[in-house]
Amino acid sequence: MRFKLKKTAAVAAVMLLAVLFAAGCGEQPADDRSGQAVEAAMKMLGENSKLDTVVSYGEELYEDNFSKLYNFSIDDVCGGAIAYGSDGGSADEISIVCAADSNGTAEIRKYMEARLEQRMHDFAGYMPDEVSKIEKGRVAVMKRYVFLIISDRADEIENEIKKTLNS
Repeated sequence: MRFKLKKTAAVAAVMLLAVLFAAGCGEQPADDRSGQAVEAAMKMLGENSKLDTVVSYGEELYEDNFSKLYNFSIDDVCGGAIAYGSDGGSADEISIVCAADSNGTAEIRKYMEARLEQRMHDFAGYMPDEVSKIEKGRVAVMKRYVFLIISDRADEIENEIKKTLNS
């Protein structure tokens, strides 16, 4: 009877560890630098930036809205971060995702380009003054990272992101 109880306890412990391990997979991996890149870009933009909110992979808000934002599965990425203006009055956005597989960046790029087009459509009728930012926007790929930048300062932001991802 004791052997059976110990065996059952051991099986339960292994199952608990497996559940805890699976729950931990949602955390941003140590080698993902997307959050750091977004923070560096925001720091470079300064206090007058319209970007005032950052959410990152592993946070409930990020995961809850991922499929709405990007229209592909969060299973395709292993990290990411997005910066945006919480008041919704600006098209400004910095989105970075870290592809789970480097072969997936081309497909993710297509989805990010579709997001850029969607932002154009959304703001054209809503706030036409923001359209010029979206027209200057871009999607870029570097290593396993795919990023979308919508800003009047897209060139500077892209350079800051690349500098951070390379360091």
